[in-house]
Parts: sequence; C-alpha cells; structure tokens
Amino acid sequence: MPKKTRPPQALTPEPQARSESPPQPATQRVTRARNKVAHPGARDLRGWDPDNPNRVPTPPAEKREKSAAAKKKEEQEKVQRERKQAAAVVRAAREQDRLQREEERAVEQRRNPPPPPLRLPQARLPPSKPSRVARETSLPPPDR
Repeated sequence: MPKKTRPPQALTPEPQARSESPPQPATQRVTRARNKVAHPGARDLRGWDPDNPNRVPTPPAEKREKSAAAKKKEEQEKVQRERKQAAAVVRAAREQDRLQREEERAVEQRRNPPPPPLRLPQARLPPSKPSRVARETSLPPPDR
C-alpha cells in the first residue's frame, strides 16, 4: 500500500523566540511548522506524529502517573532488596556467633573435662541355689 503523502505546504514564519531560550536548529523548526500546518489542533495534542496519525499520544497526566507508579514500584523493590540483604547479614552474624560459642565450649571442655561419674558398688544378690563350696562350708560336719 503506497504511503500517503501530504501536499507541499508553505512554511509559516515562526514568531520570535524568547531572548533567554537558545535558537532551535532549523530541522526542528521545520518539523514543528510542518506539524502545525498538517495538523491544526496540534496545541491540544502535543506529541502528535504526522507519520503515525492514528496513534493518540499519551496525555501528560497519564504519563506522570505511569512514571510515578514505576518509580514507586522501583523504590519498593529497592527497599525489599535492602531488607533481604540486611536479613542475610543478620543470619550470617548469628551463625558465626553460634559457631564461635560452640568452639569456645569445646575448648573449655578440653581444658576442664567433666569428672568421671561416681560408681557406687552394687550390692550382689545372693545366688538362688547355693554353690557346692558354700554348702560344704556352711553345713555342720556330719555326725559320724
């Protein structure tokens, strides 16, 4: 499909720019003038593109909202990342502390081993059937 071309228009002279703003390059002046001629309502639709006439430009308020939302989301992600990092640092510090305490405890136990547990002598139970030696010694000598 051939591209639609606009009929050549005469350039309208631009009003004099303010003294404090630098002069625009010629290409920008021509493009602006062309846009104004090609699209008389250009003041209402800033950002109108003559090559893309059906594209409606995003209104400035919507752009601001989008950029504010993106900025807020980015800020939240940054805060979340910082929180995660801080939590990881705390976890690592706790782990290091725990390992150090265990090491100190092990060194202390090597220096001062705990005393051996006291063994109480266990009472021996008498055998249920006396042995032969016990019977011979405990029985009175037989009558002869």
